[in-house]
Amino acid sequence: LCIAAHPPATMTDALMTRLATATTEEGKTVTYKWVAREFDVSVNHAKRLLFEHARNNDSVLVATHVVSGWTSTAGDDGAGVTRTQVVRLVEGAEALAAAKAALDGVTG
Repeated sequence: LCIAAHPPATMTDALMTRLATATTEEGKTVTYKWVAREFDVSVNHAKRLLFEHARNNDSVLVATHVVSGWTSTAGDDGAGVTRTQVVRLVEGAEALAAAKAALDGVTG
């Protein structure tokens, strides 16, 4: 019996190869949900696989991230502060960092 927090390296290599085939050769748009179902891995592991794949192939792939959080704006009369929850789609690592920096607090 072998219990591990992460799949063995050979399994991860096979998953990454299949992921590369799906995104580059087949031209599929993949999500962490697709990866989790296709490879029978946890959602969190699927997110890590996608993040690593996008980082390693950033010259040929465009990663789209969903960022959510809070922004604050002063009221029109200057008396109060209005907090608004926002959800944004951003493409690429630089835009992701900028979107997070623009929020008062990141929630997802």
